[in-house]
Amino acid sequence: MPAQQYLLETLGIEPAGEGEAVGRCGGAAVRRCGGAAVRRSQDERWDTNLAAAARQFPAREGHLRPSRGHREYVNGELIKLGVFLDELGMRWASEA
Repeated sequence: MPAQQYLLETLGIEPAGEGEAVGRCGGAAVRRCGGAAVRRSQDERWDTNLAAAARQFPAREGHLRPSRGHREYVNGELIKLGVFLDELGMRWASEA
């Protein structure tokens, strides 16, 4: 740990102060909120993905069959819509 601290100080990176958010920002489950990362619940992620799937994509394309690699912007956030729908279909098929 001391070696890592030395290297970080050499690069000019200061340790986080009291009350500062520490961690990785980005990804599907994390949203930036005033510079700090806020973890989103599964329900919030579901609502966001469903909003993209049920409104934006079909309104523009006329169908709801995006490729697995398709990404959609919802409220300025990039959603992996194709992956979401593909995994939803696999879950649905495995429960039947």
